[in-house]
Amino acid sequence: MTQDTKNINVKSLLKQAFDVCGENIENLRKDYVRISETEYFLDAMKTHFAPELKRQPKVVVFGTDFTMEMVRALTGCPPYWVLGGSRVLQEVSDELVPRDTDPVTRAALGELFANEEWKENTLVVVPCSSDAQRKAAYLLQSQGWKVVTIWIPAVKDSFANKSFLSELDHAVRTICRHTGKRYSVFRLNKSAKYFNDIRASIQSFLDVAYDNESVVPGILRMAVLDSFFMCDNLDEWKLKLDKLTEAVKITRIEKTNHPKVLIIGSPIFFPNYKIPNLLSISNVEICGNIDCRTGIFKGKFGDKEKGLEALARYYFEHDSSSAFVQNNQLQEAIYEAIERNKPDGIIWHVLKGQIEYDFELQRCERYFEEKELPVIRLETDYQYQDIEQLRIRIEAFAELLTQKQKEKGAVKS
Repeated sequence: MTQDTKNINVKSLLKQAFDVCGENIENLRKDYVRISETEYFLDAMKTHFAPELKRQPKVVVFGTDFTMEMVRALTGCPPYWVLGGSRVLQEVSDELVPRDTDPVTRAALGELFANEEWKENTLVVVPCSSDAQRKAAYLLQSQGWKVVTIWIPAVKDSFANKSFLSELDHAVRTICRHTGKRYSVFRLNKSAKYFNDIRASIQSFLDVAYDNESVVPGILRMAVLDSFFMCDNLDEWKLKLDKLTEAVKITRIEKTNHPKVLIIGSPIFFPNYKIPNLLSISNVEICGNIDCRTGIFKGKFGDKEKGLEALARYYFEHDSSSAFVQNNQLQEAIYEAIERNKPDGIIWHVLKGQIEYDFELQRCERYFEEKELPVIRLETDYQYQDIEQLRIRIEAFAELLTQKQKEKGAVKS
């Protein structure tokens, strides 16, 4: 245990974090589950947070900005993702990081420090897509963790692509030394096909779910996708997702006429569902969410080109993380979601400390104006002191969207 965390009762915090997650999962189950096929995903999430069931991972990925294909090719299993969604686990890292550190980084560091027994045998892969992640990598190293960083260039061009390939190559060699495995193009291509099939299942689910929002409400759809990062057995996860997709296709539930919003910006990781819960309470439907994970589920790698260079190019092109000064991939995903899902308004979500998403808002504002889409910017963190203020603002926004719906209906009739 680090000098700064030795007085913290880590076991108690892990139990508390599990209890909070369990409570959130039961609320999702009670309020939003319409068909039994969604139960599996909630159970998988609950299992992931159970302290006594945690496996000691060989490789941990800090955040979501790293190629899952490569980790599986070198370890034979999915990476252990440390996403940073737990408000409780922030407390473990509070004494080690500045107060203005964004909550995702603080919570992710807290999860690692709370599982300090991993330190000796676990390699932490840190994709450096922000200053916070770069400093987190340094902090982990200073505390004795094995760390390999991936520096993500801020501009997408041919020179940056070569630089990213070099970073990925260095990470591969480091992971190989750590795991004792050898890299091969065959293993990589086999892993790529595996995840292409999962991506296809995810896209099928999203297409069906968007057309049947009353069957799988937006907040539950977010939970299903979050469970992808919490599941050790992705074969079973994909099978269950395909069954869920088929169940949604044949289930008919009366549609609501609630206004629909698209959530864009800072990632919302379970159990930090403060904003989605407030939207649901205000009778606002979440018709989609766009964030740094969006690119992970897009496209198909390895149809024609194969190997590490092709993988680096694929991920670099599809990456929608906050690393880029002009995040065209994120913008394209926003435009596509608006055309596909026809939201009535936009929720621009910014976690304190992640101001890079405000630059993207400025770039998109003219497009939103052209589409006559009202926008509300919500800045928050993982604490609940601002819950009443957020509730009032969201309720006012919901009333605005409802009024616009009525005006549109009057014009049509």
